[in-house]
Amino acid sequence: LEYLEWELSVARRTGSTDHQMGVLQEMAGVCLQERDYPSALRHYRDLLEVADANRDLGHRIKACQGMGNACLAQGKFQEALHFHRQSLQAAQHCGDPSREVAAYIDIGRVQHSNGDFCSALDTFSLALPSDAKEPPLPAALLGLGGAHYRLDQLSEAAVCYQRALQVPGIDCDPLAQYQAQVGLGRTMHRQGHTRSAVDCYQSALQFAIAAGMPKFQAEACVAVGTLHRLLGSVDDALTWHCRGLDLALAGMG
Repeated sequence: LEYLEWELSVARRTGSTDHQMGVLQEMAGVCLQERDYPSALRHYRDLLEVADANRDLGHRIKACQGMGNACLAQGKFQEALHFHRQSLQAAQHCGDPSREVAAYIDIGRVQHSNGDFCSALDTFSLALPSDAKEPPLPAALLGLGGAHYRLDQLSEAAVCYQRALQVPGIDCDPLAQYQAQVGLGRTMHRQGHTRSAVDCYQSALQFAIAAGMPKFQAEACVAVGTLHRLLGSVDDALTWHCRGLDLALAGMG
């Protein structure tokens, strides 16, 4: 951050607004990653001020999105909704469909986190393409699946997760594949299809390995162990739980 502070001072001295906005965005992103949310909000507000002064809608969208994410991370749902809706308005004003879809997904995530699953369902639906020939974003389908699941609409949830796994290009996104398989496994278990749920979580484990995320690997192993215990396979349950524990400990180290 010290180097970025120096970069920002240089940009301000030279009057380069593009440089200022780029550095402010990078500084805010670093703070967000380090969970320093007050500092992240401060840098995003500075970015928004420079963007508005220069009528730069692109950076306005990024600033509002960043502030929304920082507020969501702190559980400030109404503030998060406010900023993400500002991001949506800016995206609509500049006529950028991809950013508009991203804003709907952000709003849906906040609504879901706040327990407003019906609103989340409606918002994620707005993130789906109007043209049936155009593939939807996996994030929109995952959001829909999660909202359906929380509303006990299990058949609809399963369809969304299965559709997400069939989206072209998802093979390059192991994290999205992991999330879809976990959602499908959770849904299958609720529907009473425990053995199918085991298969889903084992697939999720492979995607977590591909994504290089030990925490998710551990969670998948624990889920498989729990399901084996419910099926009466005590030895298998112990094996999977031990594997999950080893991965969790390795992740902590």
